[in-house]
Amino acid sequence: VLQEILADNYLQTLATTADEAIRAFKKGNFEIVLLDLGVPRRGKMAPERLMGFEVLEKIKQIDSTAEAIILTGTAREIDSAIEAIKRGAFYFLIIDDFEAFLPKLEMIMRNARDKRNLALKQKRLMSQAKHIASRQKNVHKYMCPGLTYHFDVMIGESPAMHEVYTTIHKLSERAIDETVLIQGESGT
Repeated sequence: VLQEILADNYLQTLATTADEAIRAFKKGNFEIVLLDLGVPRRGKMAPERLMGFEVLEKIKQIDSTAEAIILTGTAREIDSAIEAIKRGAFYFLIIDDFEAFLPKLEMIMRNARDKRNLALKQKRLMSQAKHIASRQKNVHKYMCPGLTYHFDVMIGESPAMHEVYTTIHKLSERAIDETVLIQGESGT
């Protein structure tokens, strides 16, 4: 029924077993997954909810930006809902009143798509930032060839900046996770 209702707005693939779902997910580029935690592995119902959790984990391993919406027919699954969210599900939706369920599902799917798009955008921006930082580091190496260590986003060749670089370098030798706060007027 859901497949027919969502057909107008979404390209979709239906999988009736866990193995089918994982195979289909590996082949396609899916933004959103609607998942029943009781999905059978190979045609027989799974005796417990673990099967659906396994599918959820595999999906998140294959594409961490794909958003999974867990569907269930009973409200007595609070433990399953908590576990699903811990394992990376976007939402845990109870199908109690089908007429009220559909608008809610469509809203959740839009939110899931928006979240995924933001995650992909963040990934692209981080990649661009790393590229820019790498280029900036090369410029800094060119500007300050005497230094044996350089920092990604800091540029400067004055004696005061050399002192800052040396201090940071000394701190980094003591502990890898040290946080260093550098204060000073901008542009000096």
